[in-house]
Amino acid sequence: MSDLTRIKEEIQAKLAGDNTANALNFVDFLTSIGMTASYEGHPTFHYMDKWACLIVLAPKNDSSPNGMWFPCCYPNINIVESANFPVDDSLKEYARQNAKKCFECGGCETPKNRKSIFGTEMDGLCCNAFHFNNPAGNDLENAKKLMELLANLIKDGNA
Repeated sequence: MSDLTRIKEEIQAKLAGDNTANALNFVDFLTSIGMTASYEGHPTFHYMDKWACLIVLAPKNDSSPNGMWFPCCYPNINIVESANFPVDDSLKEYARQNAKKCFECGGCETPKNRKSIFGTEMDGLCCNAFHFNNPAGNDLENAKKLMELLANLIKDGNA
């Protein structure tokens, strides 16, 4: 079984309702822009051999009947515009509002990072710049745009 098939089957087993559809939509989007899927304890995606995103899946249960999914995106880089992917002010603001604070979980080599997100310096961030909780609708579309920007930054040599 391929890693992509395993990821999709795990999503279908752990999630329900709109969360299943949205997570599968996100996975399909990532692969459509050239990201490769691998399973490294979590669904993980790389672009041009660079780590880009992992998806944490929390299984459905009594308190969360649809389960939960959390894409964690962007390696430890500053987020800038790409010449090949223009970014409007609303996406910049969305990115700043969704920057993930470091909780010192032990997963980073250097906790509490200082990063620039579209020119705004931010302290105390996780090595995964963004963490989206059950993205749907506009949040899902913005997460996709940020992933497409990351692919362009990698392609440009800026990540």
